[in-house]
Amino acid sequence: MAKGSSFERQICKTLSLWWTNGERDDVFWRTAGSGAMATSRRKRGSTTLLQHGDIQAVDPIGKPLTDLMTLELKRGYNQCTLSDMFDSPRSKGKQRFAKFIEQAQRSAEAAGTPFWAVIHKRDQKRITITLPAKFDTFGLRRAIVWIAILTDEEKFIQFDFEEFLNALDPGDIQR
Repeated sequence: MAKGSSFERQICKTLSLWWTNGERDDVFWRTAGSGAMATSRRKRGSTTLLQHGDIQAVDPIGKPLTDLMTLELKRGYNQCTLSDMFDSPRSKGKQRFAKFIEQAQRSAEAAGTPFWAVIHKRDQKRITITLPAKFDTFGLRRAIVWIAILTDEEKFIQFDFEEFLNALDPGDIQR
């Protein structure tokens, strides 16, 4: 748990600095219980404002990002990759990364955001971000796409997280 909490704080600071061009590290922070409050309330039929996913905007200037996408963060899971969804035998059942994506999709639907993202960090590996391919409407073709896979249901794209932030201008989202 401590490893995941530390990772969530790191991503919040990174996103805040990116969003403010290095001026502030406090625009985004962890949601209550990493989204657990919103999940448990949703199961009871209640709605929860601004608490879906793992990150929220704690300053209104960050709201355009959290209005655009719901972010789910995963730390560890060293044997888990997006590729597992496509090259594992069907008899093995639903792969863990598919469960990450389904969780992100449910959170985005509950939050009313058009996009979801899974930010994943395996031990001693680089951080990745996985999104629905339709997010590429923001012109991310100039970034290096690691994986773009079409399933019967959906296309996914995956980037190195740092490369993703370098390719996406916060001003494009704010506009």
